[in-house]
Amino acid sequence: MIWLSAVELIGGFVLLAVAANWLIAGASSMALQLGISASVVGLTVIAYGTSLPEMTVSALSAVSGNPQIALGNVIGSNIANIGLIIGLTALFRPMPVDRSFLRRDFPVLALVTGGFIIFLADGTISRFEGMVLFLAGLAYTVFLILSTRGKKDEGVTEAVADTAPGMSRSRQVVLIILGLAGLLGGGRLGVMGAVGIAEVFGLSERVIGLTIVAIGTSLPELAASLAASFKGQSGMALGNILGSNIFNVIFVLGVSAMIHAVTVPGGLPLQVDLGVMVSFTMAFGLFMLTRRRVSRIEGLLLVAAYAGYTAYLVAT
Repeated sequence: MIWLSAVELIGGFVLLAVAANWLIAGASSMALQLGISASVVGLTVIAYGTSLPEMTVSALSAVSGNPQIALGNVIGSNIANIGLIIGLTALFRPMPVDRSFLRRDFPVLALVTGGFIIFLADGTISRFEGMVLFLAGLAYTVFLILSTRGKKDEGVTEAVADTAPGMSRSRQVVLIILGLAGLLGGGRLGVMGAVGIAEVFGLSERVIGLTIVAIGTSLPELAASLAASFKGQSGMALGNILGSNIFNVIFVLGVSAMIHAVTVPGGLPLQVDLGVMVSFTMAFGLFMLTRRRVSRIEGLLLVAAYAGYTAYLVAT
């Protein structure tokens, strides 16, 4: 029944968002009490934590035999992060571009996007390729930590202070356990709801993964980016999205493929989706290069392009 699938989908997304916040708060607070610096916590636990819904849904989709949802979620989330989240955030307030984004993060995003396409050339991302992506993610994380050693970022420090308030060890453990359980439960509900809606409306799992699931699992990034923008930290929101898109490819897809090889049919639809993802990524890089910011006009263009792509998916 459509109403049951809708309840499962919405309930799953809500549970994913809440559980991710619990896990981030508990893990961040524990890490700080263990003497880990605020910058490291911000670059790892908090930045990656907002992508946990994508990882959970994609991994469970791969395990349950729905690889197109897993792959569509990764591609769709990366498109939504740029077209919808960066677009809306820039519309609210132009986003300044830090030099490190152009020198460090965007080249990494371009590199992993290219590797992603190469791995998909045969229609399968094998367990070995998934392991390569995962190890690349670990290397990137270590690189991030080392590159920021000794540097103080007020935005990161404030974000960590807001996210990881002081709490007892027992509360930290409870939040971490509840967060992990909630992610698994919310991910399972979300996948069940998405598959059910696809069956009712005759939509392909690819379209569901690229649209509803991708937007739903990107809600933490949207909330974090808008919150940063409201605080006058639009640049930090930009960094969150860059980190999230990198995480989606190297960790979300990597872990999903390590659990179960991701095999999808090739052909025009996949080529179009990959082409759109690459186009949004290139436009994002171009916008960052122009005057070192993403302007309101550029934000409007991104939102309009995303709306057009979504309309194309539904129509086809």
